[in-house]
Amino acid sequence: MEENVSMALSDQFLPVERRKTLARMAWRNFVQGLYETACTLYTSRDAICASVAIEGEEYLKRALEKGKGVIALGAHLGNFTMIGPRLAAAGYPFSILVKHPPDQRLARLT
Repeated sequence: MEENVSMALSDQFLPVERRKTLARMAWRNFVQGLYETACTLYTSRDAICASVAIEGEEYLKRALEKGKGVIALGAHLGNFTMIGPRLAAAGYPFSILVKHPPDQRLARLT
């Protein structure tokens, strides 16, 4: 992550120490997101739906009414891992495509 931050923000924009702090903060945020997602295994559907909003859900419903399915794209913004539990809690069937990580130990878990 530090390498990615360094590529995006050179010394000209952010000193090395600040980039390291930014990378640590990003990792902490990522781990918190994974924790929150894992906690949904023990959270009621109603509580998940109440705590995670779907903006533009009317478009999703309208597209699904056509009976052809929907391909949706998302970004790694906020706690993006919560979209799966949120859609499942609302009763939407879905599949997620992911790229296998280069670390084979981690890839075996997916």
